[in-house]
Amino acid sequence: THEIEQKEKQYRDLVESANSVIVRVNPSGEITFINRYGVDLFGYSSEELVGSRLTENLLPEIRYPGEDLESSLSIIMANNKNYQLLENQIHCKNGQLLSMQWSNKTIYDDAGTPLELLTIGTDITDKKTAEAELSRSHILINAMLDGIPDALLAVDTSDRIVSVNQSFISILGWEQDE
Repeated sequence: THEIEQKEKQYRDLVESANSVIVRVNPSGEITFINRYGVDLFGYSSEELVGSRLTENLLPEIRYPGEDLESSLSIIMANNKNYQLLENQIHCKNGQLLSMQWSNKTIYDDAGTPLELLTIGTDITDKKTAEAELSRSHILINAMLDGIPDALLAVDTSDRIVSVNQSFISILGWEQDE
């Protein structure tokens, strides 16, 4: 039993020190476990989250693949391969919205009945912000280039055309996708 206790302690230490959110959810959407990282990231106490439904604090405005949380969890748990990675926004206690990516795994009992969903979350808020900023920059650059009256052409290292401005298209009478 000492060996089992030692292994359990190692497991607990691993889960509690992970730099990812680890959550277990039962089929009715009730949080049965959340690790310390998740508690700290979302700003709720463990007591506020464990025993609460996902929709009470973290996901009040989520759109589901089913009609409601329970049917959605059933769909996700039964079709785990289709929902191995999901993204959504989490509402933190302080009102902040975090973009999260979740890796999901259904846990089954010996009879093959889904018991719970084990999900590991990564905060991708900074990545999403950077992607949006990059997209805005591309739009701005393209608008500036299209405002230049001279024909501009960009080619890659293999001399393939990668971009042209509107003046280039107008002068040559080409279409954008040509």
